[in-house]
Amino acid sequence: MNCPPLRSTLWSAAIIVFTTGCTEKNRMAPTTTKSNTPMAASTDNPTNPVPITTYSRYAGQIIHGGPASGVEPAGRVIRDQAEYAALVATLPKYRVQMKQPAPPSEDPLLKRPPIDFSRHMLVVAIRRSMFYRPKIRRVLLAHGKELIVEILHESPAGIMAMASRSDVGTYEAVIVPRADEKPVFLVEKKTVKPAGK
Repeated sequence: MNCPPLRSTLWSAAIIVFTTGCTEKNRMAPTTTKSNTPMAASTDNPTNPVPITTYSRYAGQIIHGGPASGVEPAGRVIRDQAEYAALVATLPKYRVQMKQPAPPSEDPLLKRPPIDFSRHMLVVAIRRSMFYRPKIRRVLLAHGKELIVEILHESPAGIMAMASRSDVGTYEAVIVPRADEKPVFLVEKKTVKPAGK
């Protein structure tokens, strides 16, 4: 899916919490990290939520399709190939930015890395901000009850007006052991001082 030319009808003024100039380093860059720790869910106390091991981590831009205002989309859990394909279809093939022509996206999920959904699933956190991505802090499992996803939304302190596409946000995703519990997304919003302040 090629990202269409940026049009004035798709852009809206956004107030971003911020005190220094926004650089490409500050903005979201697609990343992936891996852990060598074997995937396993802790079962020390099946009646209480316990952290489960995460394996691979991905991040990038996403077309969420909603207006800039309103409730955050929070996230979703991908448990099969059809849901995986639908998620990848919302990832822009070209980086969404003001400067044109836009470079191709380096998002690793666009290459559809294989996931064995009989054993694993993909937990996705979504944020409407084009510039600051959500961070998945922990994924916890209350067996037979809930899959709890703790998400952090950090924003630099200060105020600066910027232009952004109202239908574009950022995401972070992690692969975890498969569980069929209903997901609950808990979002904490935090204001932080810019680096060097």
